[in-house]
Amino acid sequence: MSHLFKLSLAGLVVFLCFAMEAKVPPIVGKVEKIRGKVTQLRAGAHLASIVQQDDTFIEDTSLVTYENSFVQVRMSDQSLVSLGPKSMLLLKETSKPDSPGVITLLKGRLRSQVEGDTSKRTKLMIRTQTAAMGVRGTDFQTIYNPQNKNTALVTFEGKVAMAQLDEEQVRAAMLEKVRNIEIDEVTAQGISVKQTDETLGETKSLVRVLESDKVIEVKGGQFSGTVQALERASEPVKISPVQLNALYKNAEMKEKSEETVKATEEEVQDLDSLRLNVKQEPQKVAPEGVIDVKNDVYAPKSGGLVDLESGIYVPPPKDSEFNDKYGVFVPKNVGAVDVETGQYKAPDGVKLDASKGFVPVPGAKANDTVLLATISGLNQNLNTNVVLSSHVNETVMQEPTLTLQELSTKDQLKFEAGFMSQKLEYSNDPQHGDVTLKADSYKYYEVWWFMASGTQFQPFISIGAHYIDYKTSNPSVLQGSDKHLAISTGGKLILNDRWNLLAIGSTEQTPYLKYTGTQQSIERVARIKMKARATGTIWEKDKWNLVFDGCVIFMPSKTKADMETGIGYGFEISPKIRYQWRPVRTIEAGPLVRNEMSTVSGPGFQSDANQFTGGLLLNYRHFF
Repeated sequence: MSHLFKLSLAGLVVFLCFAMEAKVPPIVGKVEKIRGKVTQLRAGAHLASIVQQDDTFIEDTSLVTYENSFVQVRMSDQSLVSLGPKSMLLLKETSKPDSPGVITLLKGRLRSQVEGDTSKRTKLMIRTQTAAMGVRGTDFQTIYNPQNKNTALVTFEGKVAMAQLDEEQVRAAMLEKVRNIEIDEVTAQGISVKQTDETLGETKSLVRVLESDKVIEVKGGQFSGTVQALERASEPVKISPVQLNALYKNAEMKEKSEETVKATEEEVQDLDSLRLNVKQEPQKVAPEGVIDVKNDVYAPKSGGLVDLESGIYVPPPKDSEFNDKYGVFVPKNVGAVDVETGQYKAPDGVKLDASKGFVPVPGAKANDTVLLATISGLNQNLNTNVVLSSHVNETVMQEPTLTLQELSTKDQLKFEAGFMSQKLEYSNDPQHGDVTLKADSYKYYEVWWFMASGTQFQPFISIGAHYIDYKTSNPSVLQGSDKHLAISTGGKLILNDRWNLLAIGSTEQTPYLKYTGTQQSIERVARIKMKARATGTIWEKDKWNLVFDGCVIFMPSKTKADMETGIGYGFEISPKIRYQWRPVRTIEAGPLVRNEMSTVSGPGFQSDANQFTGGLLLNYRHFF
């Protein structure tokens, strides 16, 4: 072999080595931890291989984990990505100075711990078929179920930008042309430029989506998920602190079999002894949730449980109590979570299906009316027509009415007006005989402020003016001002979802007849009145309610100058129709009947006084 031929062959080998090295895709990450069986499929390969400790991955590598398996990958930008059991992802692109890394979650659970830096740029994008998430520095978990195409996100620390995706929109964006202008040549005559058009591509199209007005920001301790009937992801809400703790501590996403999951409602409801390891950031929306069809906004009730298989969020039901310390409702009768793994377990006799919602467990009686009623209530609470129905125009969403417990988490202003008549009867007066006076013009206006508490007890205050005109109907009777002031304070005790009790202490200027010789006059006496009131809903249909309001009244004796009113008693009854035309706004109207009895005496007279009041009252309540 000649010397020249040897040199040529060596040069060819060197050239091929450099060419092959230049075509090797960049390394995306390296295995840091592994448990169980995990396989990888490299781009262009036909057979998957078993993943081993310290293996490295290149772009466009698919990872699949099997039951009870887990793999943690240290990405090239030092972020940690952990793939849970029975999951699949695609390591699409590595992070670059001018663009973030891209990971596609095809199925299952993914936990990402991304270290922030001073650049404040998006370092990693996680995408599913229905959502895109942009990450800077944070710790979060994503769930994607291809059966219902539901994407769920729980953030532990930091914040994640999330946008719901439509595959057609993404494909259209990827094909969008962008113009690049580059300097081609610099001459004495000037600078010539070269213009080229190229498609936007997947990464840039996702960045554009995450810069749109449809993005929501999910902070620590909060959940958001795709909503099939809307074009936006749900507004972020706090999840159950018990499940949040369990998910945070279960960094390797270990799971138990359905038979070994230990989940009791008592553990979910025990928030007093809970030591929360994660800070839950305040949520923007009201804790009872909201459905705003016009503005494409949906938020479930706070404090719910996330099913790790289906990605479905199970909110607390209507009769749940509110925990003021954590600012969440405490779920009951909707299932529980394993405090070690965070896995959700449905109530006995039912299971959570990814596409249908709650269904009977296999083997359950098909005609079990109690079980069917339970399932119907669970699905109604889940709002399946919103979160599981596809994008269809005929999907009907109604703003839900709020329970007493939900409303107690808000301040309430009540504006009340009454249009009444009053009759004052004096009897058993040996000197003047029986006397009856009528005030046909009786109007009153009151403002009540119920203070938010989030507990079963809610304090309140009120002030009002009552205009009671006796002089027009009784020209011979003297009356100064017809304005009578009333100030009240007290507390409301919420007994259950339909009834509450109010203890009221008030000072009210009350009109009484006074004799001065032969002259009759109306005297205002500021009487203390102690009231015990019960209010409750006795019938409801959609946004209409029939409300009963009953009250008993006790009045201590009161002396004013030379006039004395004795111990008095009374009652008040008012059935009303209530219309809740918005979840935080109600209107009530109905008749009112009130009767108060006491004795009254002064120089030259002593009588039994009976005041009878009747008419129509209207009130408007606004919760904020």
